[in-house]
Amino acid sequence: MIVIGPMGSGKSTLTRKISQKFNIPRLELDRLWFDAGGHDCLMNGCTKEEKQLVKEEISKKISDFLSSNNQWIIDGTHSTIRPLLAEKADTVVLIQRPILNRLFSHVVRVIKGKDRHPETGFWQDLKHTLTIFDRWLHSGHKNQTDAVMPYRNKLVTLRSFEEIDSYFNSLV
Repeated sequence: MIVIGPMGSGKSTLTRKISQKFNIPRLELDRLWFDAGGHDCLMNGCTKEEKQLVKEEISKKISDFLSSNNQWIIDGTHSTIRPLLAEKADTVVLIQRPILNRLFSHVVRVIKGKDRHPETGFWQDLKHTLTIFDRWLHSGHKNQTDAVMPYRNKLVTLRSFEEIDSYFNSLV
């Protein structure tokens, strides 16, 4: 299963719960990006070659993860990797919560210090709220929907916390 959606939609929370409930190995694409130095590269600038090394390291770790696990759950929306993972997944879950709900959830999570990346500080994380809004403003969620249409036969779309909870509770 792969869970995709815009920033702050609830992907990591859902995959963490499913992984724990069913003891399924979980891979968080954001974690790979941080571990491969993608955040440092973004913050400090890097060469084309360094960016390519980050991508190669992430691709290798994904490949290793997939070959080591029969069942798996992955969350993340990295557009270059998404088609490969969606093709291999038995289910593609798209979370499309409204922008105001996502912004509110992100701010609350930052203030509570809950489930955030340790590489980012409080103010940087709070500023990330603007990035969530900016990406929504410039692309909306059309690109997410269009990107998963080839997999509509295995697509589940969730638009609220209630739908996410209902979906989670329906899994057996």
